[in-house]
Amino acid sequence: MINGFINIYKPTGITSMDVIRQIKRPYGKKDIKVGHCGTLDPLAEGVLPLAIGNASRLAEYVVNGEKTYFAEITLGGETATYDAESPILTKKPTSHINVEMIDSVLPEFVGDIYQKPPIYSALKYQGKRLYDLARKNIDVDIPSRKITVSAIELLSYDCPKLELRVTCGKGTYIRSIAHDLGILLGCGAFLQKLIRESCSNFHHLNSIHLSDLTERLLIDPDSLAQHVIPIDTAMKHFPKICVPGVIAKRIKNGMEIDLAHILTKFDRNAIFRTYDSHGSFCAVSTVNPISGKLKPVKVFHE
Repeated sequence: MINGFINIYKPTGITSMDVIRQIKRPYGKKDIKVGHCGTLDPLAEGVLPLAIGNASRLAEYVVNGEKTYFAEITLGGETATYDAESPILTKKPTSHINVEMIDSVLPEFVGDIYQKPPIYSALKYQGKRLYDLARKNIDVDIPSRKITVSAIELLSYDCPKLELRVTCGKGTYIRSIAHDLGILLGCGAFLQKLIRESCSNFHHLNSIHLSDLTERLLIDPDSLAQHVIPIDTAMKHFPKICVPGVIAKRIKNGMEIDLAHILTKFDRNAIFRTYDSHGSFCAVSTVNPISGKLKPVKVFHE
């Protein structure tokens, strides 16, 4: 069985589930476990990590990781979906908008902020998908959600187009940032183009385009293993602990280990990637707040 991640570059025009269907197609009815770590709208392109086999157990660390986006935004109009996927509803002048005005409002989007998701999104409200409610013209008061935006950089501005690079946490809608930016500038705005440049430890520079991979798999389905990244890739931003073979065996059996001389160097809420003496990844561990011992929470056997 293959276990690990594939750093896919998703093109525009397809859903994240479409990516999985294309990857699995060469295998026919053969059972192969593939899941995507987070989603990208059909309009968006870029990094979409796929979890293969047991790597799905670590998908949460990818989904919850920091992400970087390149966004092209069009000023002067608003759409129902907050992006270029739907018609422009209203138009306003933009000739008076300058770089100084844009720079003055961008700090409003940085830090721990509250954001209202787009009505056309897959989020659920009282058990119903928001986009289903929107298509039925059902008015919903969507509650704002707390998100974290680490940085927003204005890359260029050529009225009415501007380009941003956004570094943010889980649950951030770049479409909503575009929409809200238009409100602050008083001219309306919508997302024209979106590229996810990175997702946790996965970057577009070392990704493989979906079409390239599917072409290779159609020729040789067994070549999938050549593109799989080690299962602990999702954990690279967490501290590493190496333990002797005897202790590693106990950890793999789910037992807590007294490593006070090591753990005192770290925050009590730290998450660790744990390896045996041969360098094999064996567990995700935390500190038991009561005993102070190293506690395995996800164990992996070779």
